[in-house]
Formats: sequence, structure tokens, C-alpha cells
Amino acid sequence: MTPGRNPKLRPGVIVTPNNELNQCHHIVLAAITTRFDLPLPATKIQLPWSRAGDSRTGLRKSSVVVANWLVTITPSDVDEIAGVVPSNILIELLNQLQNDVS
Repeated sequence: MTPGRNPKLRPGVIVTPNNELNQCHHIVLAAITTRFDLPLPATKIQLPWSRAGDSRTGLRKSSVVVANWLVTITPSDVDEIAGVVPSNILIELLNQLQNDVS
């Protein structure tokens, strides 16, 4: 993903519902970053990682998904699918997004 304010290839968590992925021409992602301070604000959720890259996410560094850093891309912008976010973290992210809308 290449967001405008920090243009570089970076991972993200797809927040577009599965049933819309085949029908739409755009995908909404929440950005993942390795730069964060503790304690984490509610907008940042820690993700599983492993130096060997063998966690479900495929991440090799301590990382967070940023709920208020959303980027819209096209399917052709996707470089690779590297891993899967555990369902409890995805639910927490989606709840945070819902709270931001309310």
C-alpha cells in the first residue's frame, strides 16, 4: 500500500467486507506501521509477529494496525497477500472503525 503522506510500500489490513471485494473497484485498508509508542492509543492495535515471519500475519517486526489511517487502493495496487489477521484483532479493528463513524 502506498498512502500519500508517507509514500512507500507498506502492509495493511483489508477492511472492505468480503462480499464487496469482487464487486468493487476499490479496496479500503487500515495501514500497518512499525513506528508507535506505548501505551497504545485506542486507534492502534498490536499485531502478532515473529522475526522468522512464521506468525499468521507474516509480519517480521513489532507492528500495529492504525484504525484512523485508512487508504483506498485498487486491486492492481496489491503487491502480495502476506498473512492473515486473527479474527479477534480484526473484530477489534472493525469495532474501532464503527466507533469512529458513530
